[in-house]
Amino acid sequence: LAFVASPFARQVAPVDGSGLTPSLQNPYMMIHPPLLYLGYVGMTIPFAFAAGALLSGRTDERWIIATRRWTLLA
Repeated sequence: LAFVASPFARQVAPVDGSGLTPSLQNPYMMIHPPLLYLGYVGMTIPFAFAAGALLSGRTDERWIIATRRWTLLA
């Protein structure tokens, strides 16, 4: 297929473009990426507590109680 279709050949783009796809025209898509990023960042605190608990050998419920709010928020 790569020899027949020439995948690296330049294609002519339309002058006015095709615009955004309908799924990206929703105004909520502006807040979607920052909210995902905040979720990933928020999970670093519970991950650090879990890694610390595993490395120190303290696998009781104290670290779970300490990170419950962070986990629910993220």
